[in-house]
Amino acid sequence: MRMLSKVQMPTEAGNAAIKDGSLPEILGSSLEALKAEAAYFIAEDGMRTALIVFDMKDSSEIPPAVEPLFLGLNAEITLVPAMNAEDRPERSGATTTPARDHTPRGSAPSQDRPDRAGHPGVRATASTSSRSRAAQRPMAV
Repeated sequence: MRMLSKVQMPTEAGNAAIKDGSLPEILGSSLEALKAEAAYFIAEDGMRTALIVFDMKDSSEIPPAVEPLFLGLNAEITLVPAMNAEDRPERSGATTTPARDHTPRGSAPSQDRPDRAGHPGVRATASTSSRSRAAQRPMAV
């Protein structure tokens, strides 16, 4: 399964790893262990961040690849399944079926947003609380 890993390094730990020369070694060993298809390095949320795409055959591949990042860089790591254009179901010949209408019989469709009128069960809210946004984030490993 293709995975996307986001590795965020706190500034202090990243600076220390650059000064002592361990950053390339730590990242390089993790990229090799994961057999990364691609790696991108960006700044996000004020931290050095690596976005790594790799194919995971078995979940047992994760610990040896990420432990050096935890220990050497105090990194926060997020892993999520990902797909590219070739992985799309319609390209692979798989069929997709539309979702069932789960609106209880006799209930009216949501009229909360004019652009969603007629779409059963769709409700719009003016804002999302930080708690619900946190629930939508992928779980860190």
